Amino acid sequence: MENLRSENDRLRKIKSIKAPVKAAANNKELQQLAAVVDATKAELQQLRIEHSDLARKFRALGAKYKACKDTHATFVADMEHLHSVQLQDKDKQIHDLMILCRAKEEADDDQEHVTHQDAVVCQLRQENARLTAELSAFDLDFFDEIEDLKFKYAQAIRQKQALETQLAAQLVTSTTPPQ
Repeated sequence: MENLRSENDRLRKIKSIKAPVKAAANNKELQQLAAVVDATKAELQQLRIEHSDLARKFRALGAKYKACKDTHATFVADMEHLHSVQLQDKDKQIHDLMILCRAKEEADDDQEHVTHQDAVVCQLRQENARLTAELSAFDLDFFDEIEDLKFKYAQAIRQKQALETQLAAQLVTSTTPPQ
């Protein structure tokens, strides 16, 4: 029993000596963990700022993408329309050239007639090249302006006809003698 008491006393002494050392180590570890928590909080705040900045940039890029997509779709539609017009023009020119070729085949061997047909074909080819070059120089706004002018011209014709009808009606009523 005496041995147990002496052992307990010895352990109490060791424990009381180690307690301040362990407390100091625990305090140091606590301070380190607090520093890690503070650093993590600062990093979290920085990441939140970066996240909001990236979200704002993402929204701006989304708006730019939508605008570019809309512009691209309009441009593609305009180019398809221009291509269609050019194809129709080329088809007409090919048709005209085929008619000239048939006419040339059916024509007699009269040299003057053949020379004239060759000159017409050459002239059409030159005109085709010139028109193709002219057409490539125009931007898409040019065709919109032409459509606007056509509409305004048709509207002016309708107004003119309406005014002529109105004037004719007034002339008829003013020249009719009263009864």
